[in-house]
Amino acid sequence: GARGPGPAGRLARGARWPTDYTLTELEDRIGSGFTRVSRSELVNVDHITRYEPLTDGSAELTLTDRTVVRVSRRRAPQVRRALEA
Repeated sequence: GARGPGPAGRLARGARWPTDYTLTELEDRIGSGFTRVSRSELVNVDHITRYEPLTDGSAELTLTDRTVVRVSRRRAPQVRRALEA
């Protein structure tokens, strides 16, 4: 996909939206409903269909479009809490 001058947020199926916001700024702007799963990805909680913890402390998410997203060890507890909310 097209890339702008700043970082791009990953969307389902690999699509990207160019933005000049950092991921942290974008996370603050969009508010609840999205959760940070790694240093480079945000995921819409409503599109998570499966959370699979892995033996190394990380996890994998399956989204409604069958995309599989890796959750970092650092972010796994936060993602689990977001899903329980």
